[in-house]
Amino acid sequence: MLSILSQPEIFYGVVTTFNQKKTARAKKKWDRNASFYDFMTRMMEGKKAVEWYTMLWANVKGPKILEVGVGTGRSFSYYPPGVDVTAIDISERMLAKAKQKAEALPIPITLK
Repeated sequence: MLSILSQPEIFYGVVTTFNQKKTARAKKKWDRNASFYDFMTRMMEGKKAVEWYTMLWANVKGPKILEVGVGTGRSFSYYPPGVDVTAIDISERMLAKAKQKAEALPIPITLK
């Protein structure tokens, strides 16, 4: 579960604040969209998404990956072999969809 900060915090030297109402609205929006997100994005992106994901993940190096805003896990099948992945998202429903995809793959993916 995400921890929402109400006071300014320093994160890598940048002062950040989190607005709890905006965060709650965003979470609700993505939870609501989770059931049709993959269909919607496939319709909008078409074949270009396959090319883009392939190019993006082909350039990723290192044994560990952190994917922020993982959504439903659409990029999971493009991860390079031999990596250890932590994937995070604000939406519990998006993460539930991502979990289904992660369980079908032979690479370790930790969802948070």
